[in-house]
Amino acid sequence: MDAAAQKLVLTVPSAKMAALLEILKQYDYVQVEKLDEIISRFVRNAPKNAPVSDDEIAEILMEMRYGNTSPQPR
Repeated sequence: MDAAAQKLVLTVPSAKMAALLEILKQYDYVQVEKLDEIISRFVRNAPKNAPVSDDEIAEILMEMRYGNTSPQPR
């Protein structure tokens, strides 16, 4: 794939998958990867020991959810 390529996710009924794959084989510029293959590759290549503490993760989540790093009062 060249740098200008884009990824697209399709949901296809199982009964129609073989027919769609047959059609896509006709296009040499289309690369087909199944979602489970992509996820397996991601998990296989992910760092085994992430250098992030639980506190850092909580701080990031607070920032993303609430726009600050201190807990919201209840």
